[in-house]
Amino acid sequence: MQNPENKQESIEQANTAHQPEKISECISSDAVTERKRQENLNIILRDLAVKLSAITELDEVLHLCLEAAIEISGMDCGGVYLVDEASGDLDMAFHKGLSSDFIRIVLRLEADSDSVRLIMRGKPVYTQHQLLGVPLDEMKKREGLRAIAVIPMLHKGRIVGCLNIASHTLREVPAWSRMVLETIAAQISGTVVRLRAEQALHESEHKFESIFDAANDGIVVAEPETRKFYTGNKMFCRMLGYSLKEIKDMGVSDIHPEEALPQVIEKFEKQSKNEFTLANDIPVKRKDGSIFYADVNSSLITLGGKTHLMGIFRDITERKRAKEIIESLAKFPSENPNPVLRISKDCTILYANDASSPVLETWGRKVGERLPDDCCKRIEEVFGSDSVFGFEFKCHNGRIFSVVLAPVVHAGYANAYGLDITERKKAEEALRESENRYKAVIDNAEECIVVVQDRKLQFVNPQAMVFLGYTEEELTSRPFIEFVHPDDQERVMEIHLKRLKGEEVPHVYEFKIVDKQGNAKWLENNGILIEWEGKSATLNFLRDITERKKAEYELKKHQYYLEKAQDIGCIGTWELDIEKNILIWTDENYRIFGVPAGAELTYEIFLDCVYPDDREYVDKKWKAALNKEPYDIEHRIIVDGEVRWVREKAELDFDDEGNCTRGIGFTQDITERKKAEQKLLDNQTKLKSLASQLTLTEESERRRIATELHDHIGQSLVFSKIKLDELHQSATSSELTKALDEICNNIGQIIRDTRSLTFDLSSPILNELGLEAAVAEWLDVQVWEKHGIETEFIDDGQQKPLDDDIRAFLFRNVRELLVNVIKHAQAHKVKVSVRRVDEHIQIDVEDDGKGFDAVKAMSTAIEDTKFGLFSIRQRLEQLGGQFEIDTEERRGSKVTMTAPLKRIKSQS
Repeated sequence: MQNPENKQESIEQANTAHQPEKISECISSDAVTERKRQENLNIILRDLAVKLSAITELDEVLHLCLEAAIEISGMDCGGVYLVDEASGDLDMAFHKGLSSDFIRIVLRLEADSDSVRLIMRGKPVYTQHQLLGVPLDEMKKREGLRAIAVIPMLHKGRIVGCLNIASHTLREVPAWSRMVLETIAAQISGTVVRLRAEQALHESEHKFESIFDAANDGIVVAEPETRKFYTGNKMFCRMLGYSLKEIKDMGVSDIHPEEALPQVIEKFEKQSKNEFTLANDIPVKRKDGSIFYADVNSSLITLGGKTHLMGIFRDITERKRAKEIIESLAKFPSENPNPVLRISKDCTILYANDASSPVLETWGRKVGERLPDDCCKRIEEVFGSDSVFGFEFKCHNGRIFSVVLAPVVHAGYANAYGLDITERKKAEEALRESENRYKAVIDNAEECIVVVQDRKLQFVNPQAMVFLGYTEEELTSRPFIEFVHPDDQERVMEIHLKRLKGEEVPHVYEFKIVDKQGNAKWLENNGILIEWEGKSATLNFLRDITERKKAEYELKKHQYYLEKAQDIGCIGTWELDIEKNILIWTDENYRIFGVPAGAELTYEIFLDCVYPDDREYVDKKWKAALNKEPYDIEHRIIVDGEVRWVREKAELDFDDEGNCTRGIGFTQDITERKKAEQKLLDNQTKLKSLASQLTLTEESERRRIATELHDHIGQSLVFSKIKLDELHQSATSSELTKALDEICNNIGQIIRDTRSLTFDLSSPILNELGLEAAVAEWLDVQVWEKHGIETEFIDDGQQKPLDDDIRAFLFRNVRELLVNVIKHAQAHKVKVSVRRVDEHIQIDVEDDGKGFDAVKAMSTAIEDTKFGLFSIRQRLEQLGGQFEIDTEERRGSKVTMTAPLKRIKSQS
């Protein structure tokens, strides 16, 4: 019985395979009269009956009838069920217009189900699907069937199937179509029974022919009246040396010697009358004239309504020859090289030839003495049965004899004829040991070993049972294809059938199976064509490759992810065989370099892709890597005329002698990063320029304001104070004098403050005498004189030319640092050093105060948006300088600033 899923697949294939012509054009009830419709229906049923009578394939019958039923009724779907005579279940043999999910559920109806009980009532049912009286699960409801007709298919009172017609749109089955549907169901019933009977007859004949041709004895069928041969099997043709065509033109008289014909014909006549069945020692003449003897066993059979005599010929030539040899040996026992003995009925040894010495020695007996008791039992059995008795006897020297004990009852003795079979027994034992070793190998093999013949597993080793989870009986009782995964069934069956035909197929291929637990597993099959019990079969060695397949899947997945990562990151990998100069690239590497994928590569080809100005550098770094130096470089390449940037890094393998054998590395396209870096550098250059312009602008503005304060406000204040001093001197009133005195003092303080502010805004000393003099003067006046902090200034005396913006910026930074010392350091001494270091100026500001946490101070400055130290560092770095702090709490601090000196253009 077919597996339900395989049955569904077979039905669906049949649905698409058969395309018979339509019975008629679509019938419209609105377009014709009732009488005309009935006439058309009668024509359709007549044509259908004619077509069914000529069809020999059951699938075509079902397709044709289902198409007609759907077309006539105006419904849109349906199916035909056939009864499984063994189980009583109903199997869907054909369907149309139904979804695969719905078909999967209704493919097989169990004998004890409500649906089958409804059908077995034998009455047609016309109703709505939900009112059918059978349980409907969610899947059946989702199909959306409305009107349905369930019409049992009866033949002579026996239900052979069921015709189901349904609609997704109509609410009821048209009344005028019901009688036609029942007629079609009856036509299907008769045709199904006819085709099944023909199929059974064909199978029976085929089975008879198979047995007839496969028989090891010759079989011939003759007509009793004419004694002519009707047919013969292959073995009969082979025994006589004739073809079947020649045999059919011959008769009894043609296959026996003339001198034996009267006796043979007499026995033939008696066998034809069924007076006896077995004729012994019949001489048979071959085509080449040679004679052999046969026992002919006969029986009467009926073929084509006539009685025939079937004779089974068994060649007894070898048996007769052996009998003749025994008789010959009995006549000359003394010359026989094998043991010959004569033993009386009372077990006395009457005679023994010379070759019997090992037998007598084993018994410990001589001629004239009685046999051992165990041997006497055989003598009694021989005389008791009056038949020849054979057995094997092993002597004390290891020789083994096959003994034939033949009684001569009337003379009261039996002759024993021995044949030395020692070597044959050794060969048999060696063969048995070989078979046992072979069986042990098969039984303990890690591979599954199976023999497939007639589409079934004829042999399975224990590993196959363990692997699939089935017993030997379960595996050998079902078609082997049922154990193959549905995805691979068609391919596996195709290869199997081609191999049986001797066609060229792969010896090794892979496919999936499904074990008893429903798990899909992968196997690798190595199959060959063999002969098994006289018929073609395939021997298959199946290796479990499930884990390998999983590993391959994981490898492919990781490979996919790696390729994606390389694609996203613009990273390709490469490998260079140093000795063979063979360069291997991944697809991404080919893309990066703009080289066609799969092109053969060498180191020189790679070097040609490098930007000309960078080739010497790249080659130099690679040669250095061959001497075990690191290889991690960035360089330019040419891709389709465009310059691009790549980074390359490699690891190299060296042999025991220190020679490089292989290099493995990666290439990353960093063109976008380089563009971003260049853009950042351009922005930094612009920022430096803007910062320099800002500093110059600030300084210029400071000078302007200082000049305004000095030239206008300062001068006005001085002039006002002079006038007030003159007024003060001429005043006579004490009160006026006191008031003028206060005003003169206030104006004097304002003048001093204005001069101090003017100096703070733009130091005249800085502009006229330089940075060193301005810093020294600020230390003396602002730090020592005003705050009493001891100062020290050191200048190395070297020229330190500075751009105006840098000079002003450094001076302000020094002042800000000194102000911090005054406010926070609690220092007693501060020292400022100015020196030239290469092309930079370096300024150190040191104090002996309480120190501070530099990291905390920098982070706090950023968080509180107090940009003092942070701003100094940022501006210095933008100008190409540096800013460093060396401090700890309670041990003072040292701040170092460096800035580039002014570049002096060379003069020609």
